[in-house]
Amino acid sequence: MNERTIRRPKGPAVIFLIQAISYFFTLFSSALMGVIFDYPEKLPLRSVLTFLIWGATNLFLSIVLFSKNYNNLLLVGVGVLLVPSIFGLFFNITPYLISEIIFCLILFAFTYIMVKMPETPIREKTVKFRFVIPVLQFLLVLISTIQTIQGAYEKFFENAGSYPVDTMNVAIALFPSILGAITGFLPVLCYVLLANWLADPYEK
Repeated sequence: MNERTIRRPKGPAVIFLIQAISYFFTLFSSALMGVIFDYPEKLPLRSVLTFLIWGATNLFLSIVLFSKNYNNLLLVGVGVLLVPSIFGLFFNITPYLISEIIFCLILFAFTYIMVKMPETPIREKTVKFRFVIPVLQFLLVLISTIQTIQGAYEKFFENAGSYPVDTMNVAIALFPSILGAITGFLPVLCYVLLANWLADPYEK
């Protein structure tokens, strides 16, 4: 077989990089705000470790993709996406975490078939079902978004107490959560592009 050139998956690589930066920036901004305003409450160690792990895993996979690795290192990069969810299980076992782990296992299996089984019938059949990857990610993001908005809604009314609340106040209070939820769908696009690249990584 003739040697073909692997194309760089810029889309997924950039999105994973953005996600990594957002995790690290959240940690940095929380620490900075605590120093500036002398907040008595700080992020718990569990949250700090979670942000660090998510940031590190996204950054590592971003570097792997930017380097155009279509080999065992790519399998490692996809495999480390399991680490944050497995870490979360030590503190709280939830259906969402279990769903994340199942998604990562499916993604890893898809990646393994694409990388390690070239020009085989099973690869050709699996390529046809690559849409499953972004669809599953969409469902995960949708569930997470609903939980985030619901949590912000409940917290708003707890803090409001006996003060009068109108629709405009609720909308303003929930706007940051809604805006964050919209940007939270960026990973869906990421996995659309990633699945397509895994299925066809070569330059035309």
